[in-house]
Amino acid sequence: MKNYSALLCLMLGWALLPLSGCMYSTAYEIPSEYAALKTPAPSENAGEKTSAETGLSPESAAAAAAAEREDPLPALIDAEHPLPEDYVPEALAYIGRTSCKMVPDAAKACEDLLDAAEREGVSGLHVVSAYRSYQRQTALFLKKLSVYRNLYGAKAETLAAAIVAPAGESEHQSGLAVDICAGGSLVESFGATPEGIWLKSNCPRFGFVIRYPEGKSDITGITYEPWHLRYVGAGHAKIMSENGWCLEEYLDKATPGKSG
Repeated sequence: MKNYSALLCLMLGWALLPLSGCMYSTAYEIPSEYAALKTPAPSENAGEKTSAETGLSPESAAAAAAAEREDPLPALIDAEHPLPEDYVPEALAYIGRTSCKMVPDAAKACEDLLDAAEREGVSGLHVVSAYRSYQRQTALFLKKLSVYRNLYGAKAETLAAAIVAPAGESEHQSGLAVDICAGGSLVESFGATPEGIWLKSNCPRFGFVIRYPEGKSDITGITYEPWHLRYVGAGHAKIMSENGWCLEEYLDKATPGKSG
């Protein structure tokens, strides 16, 4: 996995919250120890530079530069870029009438997405999970690990981590991720349903992407999850969707000169 350390400090914040819950803020503050890693504001010719150094078309390069001016580049959260145990978003808001919370901008965007689905005749989509604390994620991972140890022995931890991220490595702790499905189960087949197809096609309108898309598990390290949405902002989501990029690929393109 490439080194995205310079991107850890984006779109995230602090504030103590209950252990569980699935919350809304326009400012994303950064833990002090990550302050030096903050992505610098793009220069006026950032689009031209990105196009020349990454091979993006001039149009895509300009769009990427404009998206970054509107929203910072999305932070990468994974095994190599974990969140601290005590990290909690600065503010969380309920997603409509659900018991689930995200950071405010993401919560509002999620509400708008679900409302649009209803208006466009796609009924049944609902939020299953959103923000999770470090402690809650620990419990979920250990539960999966206990099952896998009986099935896979020494390979259990690696296989379990591809299904349920260990604590600190889950995007849910950031308050920027939400699981949405139709029905009760989070299964790959959801992606082929009318609801799953609509969700993939339309979530970029509201600033979301399918974070772990089909055919990208060798890059993301996570199996295909058509229900797992990550809020990145409408500008970034549009570019990622149009080019078929997962977050890792987008950050490769958007950060020329990054060592890899």
